[in-house]
Amino acid sequence: MLTKNYRSPQKILDIAYRVIKNNDPHRLEASEGVVKRLSGREEKSPSIFYWHFYNLQEETSKVSKEILRLVQDKRYHFKDITILLRTNNQAEDWELALSAQDIPYYVFGSQGLYKQPEIKDLIAYLKALSEPDDNVSFFRLLNLSCFQFDPCDRVRLLNLSKKKNLSLFELLSSLYEIKFLQKKTIQSAEKLKKIIEKHLRVIKGKSTSQILADFINKSGYLKKLLKRADENADKILNINEFFVKIREFETTSEDKDVIAFTEYLDLAIAGGESPAQALLPEEMDAVRIMTVHAAKGLEFPVVFLVNLTNDKFPSRDQKDLIELPEEVVKEKNPPAGFHFQEERRLFYVGMTRAKDLLYLTYADYYSVKQKKKPSLFLRETGLKEESALPISGFQQLQIPILAKKRKIPKREVRLPQFLSYSQMEVFKTCPLQYKFRYIYRLPLSPSAALSFGSTLHTVLRDFYRFLQRGKKLTKNQLLQLLHNSWINEGYTSKKHEKMRLKQGEEILVQYFEKNKNRLSPPLFIEQDFRLPFGNFTLVGRIDRIDRIKDEKVEIIDYKTGKAWEQKEADNELSIYALAVEEVFKLKPEKLTLEFLEHQKTVRTKRGEREIVKVKKQMQEVAKKIMESNFPPLPSEFHCRQCDFHLICDFSMV
Repeated sequence: MLTKNYRSPQKILDIAYRVIKNNDPHRLEASEGVVKRLSGREEKSPSIFYWHFYNLQEETSKVSKEILRLVQDKRYHFKDITILLRTNNQAEDWELALSAQDIPYYVFGSQGLYKQPEIKDLIAYLKALSEPDDNVSFFRLLNLSCFQFDPCDRVRLLNLSKKKNLSLFELLSSLYEIKFLQKKTIQSAEKLKKIIEKHLRVIKGKSTSQILADFINKSGYLKKLLKRADENADKILNINEFFVKIREFETTSEDKDVIAFTEYLDLAIAGGESPAQALLPEEMDAVRIMTVHAAKGLEFPVVFLVNLTNDKFPSRDQKDLIELPEEVVKEKNPPAGFHFQEERRLFYVGMTRAKDLLYLTYADYYSVKQKKKPSLFLRETGLKEESALPISGFQQLQIPILAKKRKIPKREVRLPQFLSYSQMEVFKTCPLQYKFRYIYRLPLSPSAALSFGSTLHTVLRDFYRFLQRGKKLTKNQLLQLLHNSWINEGYTSKKHEKMRLKQGEEILVQYFEKNKNRLSPPLFIEQDFRLPFGNFTLVGRIDRIDRIKDEKVEIIDYKTGKAWEQKEADNELSIYALAVEEVFKLKPEKLTLEFLEHQKTVRTKRGEREIVKVKKQMQEVAKKIMESNFPPLPSEFHCRQCDFHLICDFSMV
C-alpha cells in the first residue's frame, strides 16, 4: 500500500491522521493491521491555521482579505485557491463576500452534468424532437428565455393541451385560432415551430451534435448566454462538455441520430450515470468554490475549509423516514456512530486536498438565533484556535446581514498554458473569435471542410504507417482506406457528400501516381511536439518527417484548403523547423507543404534569421493575447468563414 504523499506538508498529514484515528476500531489500520499513515513534505513555515470568528460576516470577510493578501504578495494566483464547503447551500454567502472584494470565483457544483439547468434545457429539446408528444420537455422549451412566451400564455397553452387532448407541439400549428394570446407568444411559437420542423425533416440524416449545434445557434440560446459571458462561463463550459459526451457517443455508436442518443441518455441516467460538470479551464484565474465531495481526487495549493460547526460539518444525521423491522432488512445495520465516521472521513479528504496551506475556520453565529459550537473534528485536530478578528461590543450586539444584491464577479482571462500556430492565426484574424473558440470553447457545428480534411489526413497517416511496417499498399488499397475512414458529418446533402467523396478519390489517385516511385518509410508520422516558450508552451503536430541523411530531415505537412502563397506558408513551416531542431534535435533540410486538392507543393528552407523572426512574432502575439480585451475585427470575408457568425453581434454576414 502506498503511504508516500507527494502533495501535502507533513504537518497537515499528521493532524489529518490524528483526526481519522478517532474512527478506530472501524479502520483497516486498526482492524487488519494495515499501515495507512502518510508521509509528506517537511516544511519549516506554518502550513495549517485554525481561525475562530464571531459571525459569518467576519469569517467571509477575513477569508476574502486573506485570499487577496496571498495573491497580492505574488505567492499564488486566484486559481490556486479553493474554498471547500460541506454542502452546496453554503456557497451563496461566499460568492457575495468574494464579489464584494472583486475576487473572481467559480462555483463548482457536486451535482452531475445532466442535472445542470442548461443541460436539462438541451436534453428537453432532444426529447421533444424524438418524442413530440412529450409535454414535459416541450413546456421546458416554452420557458427558455431565448423564446419570449408570455408567462400567462404558457399556462393557457398547457391547460388547453390537456382540455383538447393535444400535445403542445400540435397546438403550435393552431395558435392563431386561440384568442387572447400575446403577440410575442405567437412570434416565439412560430420561431420554435420552424426550428423543430426543420430538424424533424433531417432527424435520421443528421447527427445529434449537428442538430443540437444548429438549435443553440438558430434559437439564440447560446447568444443569450454570451450577452453575459463572464457570469455564464460555467454554463457555456457545461454545454461544451455535453457536446463532448454526445461526440463520444457518436464515435462508438452505429446510429448517431437524436432518437438513438436520447434512448442511450435515458438508460444512462436511469442507471445512475452522472458525469462531472465541466472543470474551470486552467487559463481562467478564479477562486474555486466547491463541496468536499466534489473535491475528491483533486488537489489545490491553498484550501480554506470553512463553516466548521457541529451542525454543518459534521452534518446532521438524516434518519430514515420509515424505520423497517430488523427482520425485513437484509443488510446489516451500520455500527453506532457510523454517520460521524463517514463525516470524519470526508473531513480527512478535505484536509488532505491542500498542497501548501490549509485554513480551518468557523464562527459563533450564522444567524441571530443561536450560538454554534465548533465542529468536534476541530477539537480532534488538537490545534489551538486563533481569534482572527477582535470582537467589539457593537459586533456582539448586532450581526450585520450581507446584502443580497448580487455583484457579477470579474474574471481575468489569462494566457492559455498552451498555444498553437492555428490559435495565434485565429487571434490575428479576430480576437473575439479566439475568445469564443479557445476560452469559452463554444461547440462547433460539424463542417464539410473539417470532415474532408480529417479524412484525408487519416488516410495518409495509415498509408505511411503500413509503409513503416514494411507493407507498400496498392492504389486500390489506398482508396479502400478512404472509404473505411470517411467522416460523413457536415455535408449539406447526400449529393454534396458523394461529390466530395469522388474528389477525395481523385486526389488520392493523383497523389499515389505522383509519389509511387519515391515512397520510403517516414521517420515520424503525426508527431506531436511541445516546446517551452517563455510564459507559454508552443504545441503542434507535424504530419510527417522523412530522413534525408544522418540528422538531416524533410518536414512534410498536408493541406486540404486553398493553396497558400510562399509568404503565407513561411510562418507555419518556421514553427515546425524550430520544433524539430529544439525538441527532436534534428536538422530540417527541407520544409514542404503538400496542397492535396491542388496537387501543389511549396518547399522552402530556414536559416537562423527566419527562426529568430518567427520567435519574435510568436512572443508579440502571445503578449497581445495576454493584454487583449478580445475586440471584434469584423469583415465580410472573415465573418462568412467564422463558425460563430450566427451568435456574434458584430457579424457582417
